[in-house]
Amino acid sequence: MIHFSHTKHGDELLNLLINAGRYLSLQELQDRLKLSRRSVFYILKRVNDELEQNDLDPIQRIGTVGYYLTPDNITQLNKKQCSSNFTLQSKLSRLEREQFIIYKLINSERVSLLTITSTLNISKNTAINNLKNVSCELKKYELKLIKSKQGQKIEGPELAQRNWVYEQLSKHSSVIYSQLSNDPSKLSQINTYLHQLEKITGNYLTDDALMIISTFILWYLNRTRNANKLLINSPENVKFEDPAGLKWTKEFLNKNVIINESEAHYLLKMINSSQFSKVNQEDLTIKKLIPITRAIVDRFNKVAGVAIPSKNLEISLTTHLLSTYNRVKYNISYNHPNLKQIEVEYHQLFSLTRYSVYYFEKFISTHLSGDEIALIALYFGSELRKLEEKSLKNEKPDVIVVCSSGIGTSIFLEQQLHNRYPSIKFSSPMNVLQYESSSLSGVKLVISTIDLHERKQIPVIQVPAIPDVSEWNYITQALAKVGLNSEKKSQINTENLMDIISNYARIEDVNGLKKALESYFNQVKNVKKLTTENNIKLQDLLFESHLMIYKQKLSWDEAVQLAYAPLIKENIVKCRYIDEIINLTKIHGPYMVLGKDIMLAHAKPSDGVNSIGICLALFKHAVDIPILNDNKTVKVNLIIGLAPVDSVSHLTALSQLMNKIQDSNWINSIYKCNNKKQLEELIIEKPHHFF
Repeated sequence: MIHFSHTKHGDELLNLLINAGRYLSLQELQDRLKLSRRSVFYILKRVNDELEQNDLDPIQRIGTVGYYLTPDNITQLNKKQCSSNFTLQSKLSRLEREQFIIYKLINSERVSLLTITSTLNISKNTAINNLKNVSCELKKYELKLIKSKQGQKIEGPELAQRNWVYEQLSKHSSVIYSQLSNDPSKLSQINTYLHQLEKITGNYLTDDALMIISTFILWYLNRTRNANKLLINSPENVKFEDPAGLKWTKEFLNKNVIINESEAHYLLKMINSSQFSKVNQEDLTIKKLIPITRAIVDRFNKVAGVAIPSKNLEISLTTHLLSTYNRVKYNISYNHPNLKQIEVEYHQLFSLTRYSVYYFEKFISTHLSGDEIALIALYFGSELRKLEEKSLKNEKPDVIVVCSSGIGTSIFLEQQLHNRYPSIKFSSPMNVLQYESSSLSGVKLVISTIDLHERKQIPVIQVPAIPDVSEWNYITQALAKVGLNSEKKSQINTENLMDIISNYARIEDVNGLKKALESYFNQVKNVKKLTTENNIKLQDLLFESHLMIYKQKLSWDEAVQLAYAPLIKENIVKCRYIDEIINLTKIHGPYMVLGKDIMLAHAKPSDGVNSIGICLALFKHAVDIPILNDNKTVKVNLIIGLAPVDSVSHLTALSQLMNKIQDSNWINSIYKCNNKKQLEELIIEKPHHFF
């Protein structure tokens, strides 16, 4: 019997692989260990980290055949087992240790300095520091850590404790997955019941949400065996909007010997707050959300200067917003595991999305959290990428990406792949059915977040939806193996180019031509890099010459022409571009007006844009844009003229400007400007100003 791993079930896993004498499939590991698939993946990752720290090979996997240990690994493990010098080292990070402690406290297990130091193999001082951090973390949930004769205990609302567990289960690599005592038959039974609920309501959970809520319900049923953990049984005063779902939850709980009205309402709220892949279009809330989704997309198009068709997002974003609506309504917080990363890498989308969800926030009578905004931003990010790739629609992907039906994390994985490997063509995320029906023509690799069988001898690699550093290395190696080396870049050799030129023309100044060519290619390279990284800031586009202030009375179309005068003068746009903006406004009315008397004027890049640019004009006398089929007008004092070359290059600059526009004090200061110098001081970046 090997005693090597410090991870719960880690030694069981190693002994299974050592004694099997053959490959063990994922399903066999689940059955033998009596754990969920996610728990097995977690343990495999933890054990592989431990093996690597001891200079041993990781557990090997061959396609869909299964897992095994190399003969050399088995020998080395046996040697380490016999060595008296071999001691266990703590493998959990500080955060994981603290999550582990909180989970034990919530489960009313005995937690003392002695149990912490012995279980986690850490020093007393480390354990004391961990407990201090645990106490601070619990306060965020209105929970308290208190001392008792038996050790540390937790005090606070039962719902807060449950919410903490649910949040942890929503994280892809949470340490508590290794601590769950899962019952595969019970888990299967819960899944069956949930599928029944899906058929009753017409609302279907994503694969990821189904796994999370099933695991949570299993934990919840074990917890509520203790009558002290049950909510006070009292009928809800408010009529529930989902009577069929409520009937199901009552029957489900009755079968599990829980007859409690409050618990039935609670369980249904948790399920309805999960992410859906498909919803009942006849649902009353969905009918209310569809026009709101259209308004959100229209508002995003206005502020971002793009043209995402509302129908592209009508179903997927409305489906997402139903879960968001329920989470807000039932006060169930969502914590995105990679919020900070999304805020940094998609900061321009983040601020534009926050502006765009105005009508939804009005509907729910509150502001959305950053985590919820991050999820919605991913939808817009995906659509913007589709717009950019429209011209390449006939090109076949090199790599197919297969995910569960949950869109949020699959979009994030797709965008990360595009950013890390810009020269490789990736498909949009597919589900299993789409993968199985795909021709796979020209495909060299399949990247999947779920266990998948190989087709047509095309290799399949499995990674989490949010890979860590080692997993990105694994992806890079897999791409290289199939000849998709992301590091290879086409290089233009100036000497060779000059040789070609000399065959057709006499070069009078060899050194001068060489320097000119090198300068040109460096300039092209830098422009391409700037555009690819979407790092064009406001100060790169909005110059003093692009700012204008007008005090005379003007018609709205004259105002648009004058606003764009600087860009016409610098040949950034053609006259027909302004004509198209005026024409669009005549046809559709003042749809480019953002509010606060601001118009974001723009048309398509193909309508006459030569290069990217922004201009801004302040009109001291407001211009009136007529509303179609109405005698009313919309007043505009500020016109921001946008000249986009594509759907994304201008977004960073625009988001910086939008951050200012949403500041009422800044806008009021702009409107008080009486000359161009005052306007420049507020807008053009100078020392101590921020853009």
